[in-house]
Amino acid sequence: MLIKIGFEVTEFQGVFLPLEISLEKSCHWLITGGSGSGKSILLLYALNSLLNAPISLYIADYKGEGNFLNITERYAEFGDCVNLVENFYEHYQDIKQNRTGERIFLAFDEFPSFLIWLEGTNPKKATIIKNRMAEILMQGRALPGGGSAWFWCVCQRADSTYFSHGARDNYMVSIAMGRLSKESKGMLFPGEEIPEDYVPCTGRGLILEDGKPLRVFQVPQIDKIRLKKLLLKKAKQRAGGSR
Repeated sequence: MLIKIGFEVTEFQGVFLPLEISLEKSCHWLITGGSGSGKSILLLYALNSLLNAPISLYIADYKGEGNFLNITERYAEFGDCVNLVENFYEHYQDIKQNRTGERIFLAFDEFPSFLIWLEGTNPKKATIIKNRMAEILMQGRALPGGGSAWFWCVCQRADSTYFSHGARDNYMVSIAMGRLSKESKGMLFPGEEIPEDYVPCTGRGLILEDGKPLRVFQVPQIDKIRLKKLLLKKAKQRAGGSR
């Protein structure tokens, strides 16, 4: 399954090559970027491809901005994200133990911020969730019976504190949208050289995929409202027109 995320910006001025990522080969993604960098549009654009596939789609939006509301019935905001993650983990366990062959996907917008809140209210539960997501990052790519459990973490900064047991190393795709600090570069792209012609702006970012060089890419300039309407239409079709 190929996920379209935009266009690769090549060294040849004016040349943009379609950029697609194989989800089977590179299933776990880490997406970072400050406010206004284009993270939400990137995720919505990627979800457009995911909605074409037979995948159980989970979306957790800790900020509750409503960008992903009604795209899937498996959706939660704020503190309700706890139950959503628990349900996702239980689904993963069922796939693994019963060899159902199902494929499930969780996109979590502001996962570190969620963990900061949870550590302040229920430290034990925060540790459990960090450990469970680390397990999925290590084992979810290929489960018995041909199933999969895939996780995308969306955040402003990829602080290693919130990735248990070196889980950050299990992300197969690292994306930084917009401007990149020296600390973020070291966490996301260690040993890589940022292209000299990289000009950070909204919708433009850097992507490092396993087995490939660091690349510059651009998310298409799409009106968010129109894109959201398209996703809602696809979501309704997936639900058999009942929503």
